[in-house]
Amino acid sequence: MWNLFVPDAYIGDLMMFDQVALSKQRVIACDIDNTLIAHDVDVADERAKRFLAYLQERGFQVILVSNNRKARVARFAQSVSLPYVAFAKKPLPLVFHQIKKKMHCQMDEIVLIGDQLLTDVLGAKLAHVFVVLCDPAVKRDLVYTKCNRQIEKWICARLAKKQLFHKGEYYGKKNL
Repeated sequence: MWNLFVPDAYIGDLMMFDQVALSKQRVIACDIDNTLIAHDVDVADERAKRFLAYLQERGFQVILVSNNRKARVARFAQSVSLPYVAFAKKPLPLVFHQIKKKMHCQMDEIVLIGDQLLTDVLGAKLAHVFVVLCDPAVKRDLVYTKCNRQIEKWICARLAKKQLFHKGEYYGKKNL
């Protein structure tokens, strides 16, 4: 059960993504809120644009995925001209089937990049999708995300005790 909360790769910042070793993955599903930008920013900043362009330059198809409402996600997606799935209901695996259909790929070709254990990592693990955890883009969170972060702290303590995952000890070079 604890393995459902262990990311396949863990990076401190999105710009460390080049350290993640991938094999057949060709579709990057990227969370928006607190992964690419702060939850209260509507459009991509230069950092987010640079990262998304970096992924596309390396031949990845990119899709945005968020539990947020459609209007907010659509506004952000329009600012970077990318497809998206809004109100994704992560950690439910349904979103990965939507991505598979939208991007014409198989589950083992998808990588999810996100900042939360309880939504991003758990959801990807339940769907058997490679998942990269990154530290949050900013420290401020929505109220319900703050609750998730408290639960994450408890989970991280258990994972560290079991020697499965240590928050702050980054790793990315992992071949599949």
